[in-house]
Amino acid sequence: MAPVLARAFRCGSLCGAAGRALALLSMPAAGALACGDAAQAPGLKSREQPIIRGTIAESPELNHTGGLIAIDRETREPQLFCTATLIAPESVVTAKHCALASFQAESLDLDVAWLAGPSLANPLEVIPVVAVELAPLNSGGFLRIGSDVAVLHLEHATSLPPATPLALGDELIGRAMVSIGYGIFSPEGDEDQRRRSGSETLAAVRGRVLEPMFGSFENYVEWSLTGEVTDFNYLQVFLPGDFFGQFLLQSLRSDFDSQFLLDGYEAVTGRAPGDTQTCSGDSGGPLALQAEDGSWQTYGVVSGGLYSAHSVCDYGSVFATFGPDTLAFVTRAQSWADPCGEVPAQGECRGSVAVSCETGLIEARRNLVSRDCGESGQECFLGTNGVECHEPIRDPIEDTGDENDAGVAATAAAAADANSVPADPQSADAENVARDPDLDAGSVAADPPHASGTGPSAEEALEPLP
Repeated sequence: MAPVLARAFRCGSLCGAAGRALALLSMPAAGALACGDAAQAPGLKSREQPIIRGTIAESPELNHTGGLIAIDRETREPQLFCTATLIAPESVVTAKHCALASFQAESLDLDVAWLAGPSLANPLEVIPVVAVELAPLNSGGFLRIGSDVAVLHLEHATSLPPATPLALGDELIGRAMVSIGYGIFSPEGDEDQRRRSGSETLAAVRGRVLEPMFGSFENYVEWSLTGEVTDFNYLQVFLPGDFFGQFLLQSLRSDFDSQFLLDGYEAVTGRAPGDTQTCSGDSGGPLALQAEDGSWQTYGVVSGGLYSAHSVCDYGSVFATFGPDTLAFVTRAQSWADPCGEVPAQGECRGSVAVSCETGLIEARRNLVSRDCGESGQECFLGTNGVECHEPIRDPIEDTGDENDAGVAATAAAAADANSVPADPQSADAENVARDPDLDAGSVAADPPHASGTGPSAEEALEPLP
């Protein structure tokens, strides 16, 4: 039986569930999709990994490329899982399997955002992702998901200069191109979540995918059985009379000859002297060139690759490129207009109308929602949980019932009488004497005023006067 061909998503641990789901849906005949803890070839170790042998890329010129992060809604702790490149003020291009990972993140109650800047610890901007579009072509290709390209739209625009998406032509074969990504930076698994860049030579844009990666069928056979490629000719171990060996060899030959790049939509890079190696943390990162005027151009996104016995990623990379249908899709996506306009994330009150935006990546929902609170006798209120309708806040001395109104009025009248000061002290004294013949005007007048202004207490009133 032929060994499983280990294809790898090149994104972080969130790809595990997405990879398993895709493996069940696509069921490729010659291999399984591998990502994080997903399926892999026997004896080949799986670990998350971005650009191997790359250099730290802190230059502001590369700020068009940022990381995709999943943020815990309670702790606000970020987790970086992919790379994405700005192509419009509110849009980034990445891998389709990264977009599927963002759906997985949302189902786990995580927020997805695009982080711009040289590292996860030192971001320039963190902008929530509010909409996802997947490229057409949903079958075939290295990962069996068609064109591995998606565009994610941001909650608001950034002022950073974008890169320009372009078609990849045959004239660039043999050209050293720039790859950019975040994450682990060595075959041993070291990581510091900083942006790194590398150089990868464009090897092929069509034809058999395994040929430019291994160089020959013999190398592929050795890798399939041992996880490495050496100078030893492994074909000589398959003797003509060995039925099982010959059957295995024919199966490997079928795999080698039947695995094709999605013509016009995929490319193989790497394997040239001095080339770096992209890996899982780089998924969605660009295959880029810098123009003479200093602007940047991107020709595709990191899609996948293979493992080896000595490195978590090896034998070059497969990029999803912008073929005719994909480029048309990306171009349309660049002009995306947010249905929610300038409404802030928490919503806003427009008089009595509560205006907010409903967002759901999985359901492809991004809708402006308005509710007139006044129709239900409520008011619009902007609180810590966003905009909402609630009952009106009334003045404490006001009420709604007639009986209560009467009681409040009586209490207010009594308070007014108790606090009133007679305009004519003599008339007040005469009135008191008239009520109590034992009191005379002089004794009443001699009674000192009280601080409360409400007259003597009950105890004081009962005390005998001298």
